[in-house]
Amino acid sequence: MKKTLSVVFFLLLLLSVTTNAQLCLDVSESHSKTVTCFLLPVEIGQGFILGGNNRITPYTASLRLSPTLGVGNYGKFQIGPTGGLIYTNPEVEFVGGARAAYQLYQLTAIAGNPVLDVFLTADFMFGSRGNNFFGAGVSFGLTGLFGIGPKVTYNSESKLTHAELANITLDLTFLMSSKIACFPPIPDWEPGYDPDSGFFGDVVLYARVEALNQFGKDTTNTIKDKLSSLSRDRIFSLKNVSELKTYLKTNGLDAIADKMNNVIERAVQSKGLPVQDETYQEKLIHSFVGGWCEAIKIDNNQNGA
Repeated sequence: MKKTLSVVFFLLLLLSVTTNAQLCLDVSESHSKTVTCFLLPVEIGQGFILGGNNRITPYTASLRLSPTLGVGNYGKFQIGPTGGLIYTNPEVEFVGGARAAYQLYQLTAIAGNPVLDVFLTADFMFGSRGNNFFGAGVSFGLTGLFGIGPKVTYNSESKLTHAELANITLDLTFLMSSKIACFPPIPDWEPGYDPDSGFFGDVVLYARVEALNQFGKDTTNTIKDKLSSLSRDRIFSLKNVSELKTYLKTNGLDAIADKMNNVIERAVQSKGLPVQDETYQEKLIHSFVGGWCEAIKIDNNQNGA
């Protein structure tokens, strides 16, 4: 019972520390919605032990699995249970407890998905041999799936410190449905602007440029706010660009709708018109949304939003 209360207290303490931090909202959704997602990081680490005696070989290794709930854009704050094994030569100990992580920094690509992120992690675990472990570390992540960084774990019973210089983290949610993942894959035809991405990439680019032009003319941010609040699901249920224009005008976004033909014409002039198969309209709609979302992110960053 005492251990259970300790875990609950640890989780509440971590939550209270991060409550005042503003959560990043996914600009492709309504501004009133806080994004939640799921991660399944597996951590593998090895290193050395500080504070031991001559009877203990100074080597340690660990393996942990942590089902995690992420809150905020790309799981800015993460919390959940953790469990696994810690090897302290010559013993192996089963451990279980709670883990939390908070994003200190994120570098995103033009399309919005993270390229590099830095997380501060903390955990508290009970061991099968009666030990209590307090851990903290920094993880430098790549593409939201792989991370590496130093981690230190202190055993309050044996007074030993486990120092792992290269604790490796791999998020296994890429094996599951992308609908619950914090880092969903972007379809090939909605990659954000890339010089080699062809017609649809240019639609993303020119849609972004036109939207930023409109944001610049609108000192009240009305256009950006209205565009941000549109329902992504509603837009993606539309059959073609004509319906998208009507939807925009219905929501008072005539300035954006009136520039859509210009965007398409510029993309055709640059890359040529692709084959208009059954996916053409769908790809076109996604490309417009991709460009608008990029514009919103860029404008938010420039204005400190």
